[in-house]
Order: sequence, then structure tokens, then C-alpha cells
Amino acid sequence: MRTAPIAIFAYRRPEHTARLLRSLLSNPEAQTSRVVAFCDGPRSEEDVPLVARTRQVVAASGLRHLEVVERPHNMGLAASVIDGVTRLCEAHGRVIALEDDLILSGTFLRYMNDALDRYEDEPGVLHVSGFMYPVGLEASCDALFMPFISSWGWGTWARAWRAFDPAPSPGTAVLSDPDLRRRFDLDGSYGFSRMLRRQLAGRSDSWAIRWYLSVFNRGGLSLFPRRSLVENAGFDLDSSHCTGPRPPHASSVASELEVRAFPPVAVDEETFARVKALLAVDSTLLARGLRLLRRRAAEAARWHRRNVLGGETTP
Repeated sequence: MRTAPIAIFAYRRPEHTARLLRSLLSNPEAQTSRVVAFCDGPRSEEDVPLVARTRQVVAASGLRHLEVVERPHNMGLAASVIDGVTRLCEAHGRVIALEDDLILSGTFLRYMNDALDRYEDEPGVLHVSGFMYPVGLEASCDALFMPFISSWGWGTWARAWRAFDPAPSPGTAVLSDPDLRRRFDLDGSYGFSRMLRRQLAGRSDSWAIRWYLSVFNRGGLSLFPRRSLVENAGFDLDSSHCTGPRPPHASSVASELEVRAFPPVAVDEETFARVKALLAVDSTLLARGLRLLRRRAAEAARWHRRNVLGGETTP
């Protein structure tokens, strides 16, 4: 098995980063893998001690083949991910990408590396996801294909990443063609086109919506495990992108599934239908309103803690 280089993206959450690193080290392949930790720089003076502690946690991880890239200034997550993935794809032809708020199973790296080997020369496969939605399926294979991506513990190849468009046109056909837009939104189940509009209007900065658009425009598929090998533990007050309680579609925990049986390259329609139904729950007007209220409450709590109580932000 050829081990892909691993890109870790960390910022100002030392405890989250330490938890990710512990889970990574539970994978036997971690000590033979090249690991590059891209540590973003502080956005403000109050970030400085947390950024420093996060970098100390990374340096003390015990990973044998570790390189730490300390950003002198704050790039932001999207720019950091795009730069890091591009660097490693250009140098090594493939990459596994991890953000600091993930928890991995002990079988994650075996699955990722096996999948990157198996589908390396399949032009229709552009993305490998370690996360799987909690739909409780029983499949004949241990993995399956769907026509969209997940950004929570993933991998790709240089030949796929070359299709990535970091600056899509505001006139992209996905937004102007109703049929394309509906497909992009998974038959209307989830508001990916709203996310794309926000990105194009400069109201958000997401690498993931741009990568999904690039995969969609190529008609690409993503491989998912039958049960999730990744947990997103980043839904808390200090998350930059996932504030508040975890929504139903993000509630998977990291299982110890051993992925042995891989599928042919075709969409698993039954599973895709179940995932769309789950995502639709989170895309209603009520669900979006509740998320907005949680986000505003979290922002108010942060402001009160910092400015009234004078406490340090919990990492």
C-alpha cells in the first residue's frame, strides 16, 4: 500500500488539534506517512497565545515524518486548504486532507490509502470521503459512490485537483440553468446553490463549495464508506464555520469499519436517496432559521465572555 501525504489544517484550537492528532496516531499507517501541518497565523492579538499553543501541540505530536508550516499571517481556512492541497498534490500526486476539528477511526488511513490506490486511474472518481452520513444502511459493499463531496476528512489526486476552479464565474451555468441548479442542490434537498451565491458575492469564503462545483462540472463521483470513519467535533462556540449543536446530517461518529469490499464506479441510488432525504431536513426554512438563531446566540456569548467576563476563549 502506498501511503498518501497527509495535510493537517490547524489554527487556534489546541485541544481540538490534540484530539485530532491522538485519533490520527491510532492509525498504524500514521507513523509511516508524511504529515504536513499547515498552522495558520493569528487574526488578532487575542489569537496569538492560542495559535502558539496549537503549534506546540502539533510539534509535540510524536509523528515521525512531520513538517510544520507556520503561516506568518492569517490566510483563512479556504486559502490555507487550497494552498496546502495544491502543494502536496503537485509534489506527491495525491493527498489526504484533515481539519483540526475531526476525530478519526483507527481504520481511516487504511481505507483512504486503499481507495486512493484502487481508483487512481478512474477518471470519473475525483474525491474520496472518510465521512458518511448517518443513514443506517446495509450495503453489499463496504463503500459506495455519490455525485457530491464531503469536506470532513477527504482525499484526492493531482489529476482530479487540476480541475479545481478557485474563481468560478458569477455567470456559471449551475446558477442560470434551473435543471442544473436542481441537480447541484441534490434534487432540491440541500441549498448548495445558496452557498455558491454567497461565495460569489463575497459573503463567505469556502473552498469546499468551489471544489464541489468543480467536481459537479466534471460529472465526477465521490467514494464514501458505508459507515463514517470520521466525526466532526467542531460544532461549538469557537468554531469559525460550524457554530452550535450538530445538525442531524453531521451527527455521525467514527466507526471502526474495515473497508474491504470496494464498489464498481456507479452511483448507489438507494443510498443517495436516503442521504438526500436526511439533508432535506436540514434545508427547510425552519432549520435555517434555527441555525441563524444559534449562530447569533453563540456570537453574543463569545462577546459577553471576552468583553464582560474577561475570560479567554475556550479552544
